[in-house]
Amino acid sequence: MWDELESVTRAWRAVRGALGLQPTTPSGVVQSAVTRVKTVLNATRTVRSSAGQTMPFLRAELRRISNEVFDLDQMARGSLWHHWAKRTALERTEFMRLFTDLLERLYVAHIRQLRWVIVVPAGEVFDTSYATVTWKLNTLGSVAVIEYRLRRREGRWKIYDVMLNGRSFVSSCREEFDERIHASSYAAFVRELPRRDHAGFVGPGSTLTAAVAQ
Repeated sequence: MWDELESVTRAWRAVRGALGLQPTTPSGVVQSAVTRVKTVLNATRTVRSSAGQTMPFLRAELRRISNEVFDLDQMARGSLWHHWAKRTALERTEFMRLFTDLLERLYVAHIRQLRWVIVVPAGEVFDTSYATVTWKLNTLGSVAVIEYRLRRREGRWKIYDVMLNGRSFVSSCREEFDERIHASSYAAFVRELPRRDHAGFVGPGSTLTAAVAQ
């Protein structure tokens, strides 16, 4: 039991140590998010191997990263599109929770994929309110261009969309969600959200699948 507690404590210290000071530039926000998620994933593997389960504070740390890094409100509204206006306050709250869960699953998958690619920072453009951070992902003779779109809200830079080879994550979600809702119903669409492991262009293997030949 003591060894398990020590493993959990070390893992938590690793997570907290990676947080550091809040980044003040768009590039810093993106890089910090990747570093923090990687640290949580490493800590999760350590805890699972010693205690047999993921501790609640590590799951809570992933949620905190999501809340700090992503403009969840704008992403959720943009993804649900005109269906947002038709939803009650309770339905909107439920969708926000489910969408955030989905985004976390996808972002964790994205970070895991980065182990197999060479990441090359390719630029940063920003003014007082909006920014674009560009990375190139190289693997096996292919390259994908990923652009993180950020805006400043309440003094902090937050990601409100991600572009992969020119394709918008939010716009792709909007198309898929709208098609699914029209094909069945909003209630059926919401029921399936917890089981989704893809949305837009993001999902297992998507970074490599979407890469274009050099």
